[in-house]
Amino acid sequence: MNRLPKISNIPAEIALSVLAAFAFWASLPYQPYAASPVLKVSMMAILAFYAWRQRQLIGLTLLVALVAHGTGDVLLDVDRKALFVPAMAAFLTGHILYAVLFWPLRRPWSTWKKGDKADAIAVLILGVGLAGVLVPKLSGILAVAVPIYVAGILTMTVLAVAASWRRPWVVAGAAFYVFSDALIAIDSFLLPLDAVRYLIWPSYAAAQILIVAGYVAERKAG
Repeated sequence: MNRLPKISNIPAEIALSVLAAFAFWASLPYQPYAASPVLKVSMMAILAFYAWRQRQLIGLTLLVALVAHGTGDVLLDVDRKALFVPAMAAFLTGHILYAVLFWPLRRPWSTWKKGDKADAIAVLILGVGLAGVLVPKLSGILAVAVPIYVAGILTMTVLAVAASWRRPWVVAGAAFYVFSDALIAIDSFLLPLDAVRYLIWPSYAAAQILIVAGYVAERKAG
């Protein structure tokens, strides 16, 4: 089975979202600058437009999820420190909505392949383990918000693994999202590394683009 689409079959919005993501990544050395939040959210705006155009096929849940994620992107870019918790809430909303999309596609545990079971267990161990390291270092609202957020992204990711897909795009996207958030957690609370932002953004962008392109492609395939 051909897992990758032909270049000519890639929707224009998906191609443009890749270009927008690259443009923001290339602008990272010049931050902060006034237009940064606009450039950053442009990828999500393009993906949201794509979801809106497909609304008769897929409904509006994906669109609202993308708006939630885009809101989180803007909040982090405007003031990462002061707006970190509201941004987490926006991203968590997006994860919950992704989980809502994946839930009807879930397979019984007995039908999972060994690799799927191993992937789900590995993600849970990674997430719970990282949360266990982080929480003792947190205080105030973060000590409550971070475990809730971790539970949300792990639920979304496990449901992505549990769903029945013709292609692995959505699962790969969920995995990139976990990787991106793990880097953010390490950079924010454990070991600050300026260069890590050059990995966080492309991982996050790949996550969103793969999830959106993969989910819409599955729905189009029936």
